[in-house]
Amino acid sequence: MGESLMALGWDVVTVACETTFPVVDALLADLGPVVAAPTTEHGARAACEALRREYTPDLVVAIERPGATADGRRLTMRGEDITGIAAALDSLMRAPLTVAVGDGGNEIGMGTIAPYLQAKGLIPGVSVTRADHLLLAEVSNWGAYGLVAMLDVVTGRDTLPDGATEAVWIDRLVAAGAVDGMTRSNTAMVDGHSLEVNAQMLASLRAIVGRYRGVSGAA
Repeated sequence: MGESLMALGWDVVTVACETTFPVVDALLADLGPVVAAPTTEHGARAACEALRREYTPDLVVAIERPGATADGRRLTMRGEDITGIAAALDSLMRAPLTVAVGDGGNEIGMGTIAPYLQAKGLIPGVSVTRADHLLLAEVSNWGAYGLVAMLDVVTGRDTLPDGATEAVWIDRLVAAGAVDGMTRSNTAMVDGHSLEVNAQMLASLRAIVGRYRGVSGAA
């Protein structure tokens, strides 16, 4: 996502928790500033304020970012309390335009449909933080790549990675200590899906981009 926005001329700043920073930094070291936000409530608020003052962001994109529940905690989709290890970055969603991608109901942006999720009672950790545009996906990674595919269709650029490139990135993340969200193991998987399935999803998205380019070229 960051590479796609940079290709369009945007300045990109990546924000992560100090707990996950070593893993994120292993992959994004060449993508401009990568900021580690403290996990304490006061520290996270101060970091968000500093980021807004320094960069005055026009757009904030939250991808599978734990969001605040109605009582101010941050939970996993299983209902586990991760308030002390996941920085509160919800206040960054005050930019002129905000986009959020999620797959579990506990992420920033789910406040847009929180009443529905709460009424269904399916998600124990529903976030109440809203976004201007919310994208739901089976896997948040895939939702983000859907956005990249859309940008490629609109701009005619080719920034969507293929499965081989993605596999290299995932191997780097695993080597840095990342764990799969579903299996909770230090394994090269994507939310329980194999790298082969992940590659198939990327191939499908690239095929969609190609079809739209073909229609555009014919016109």
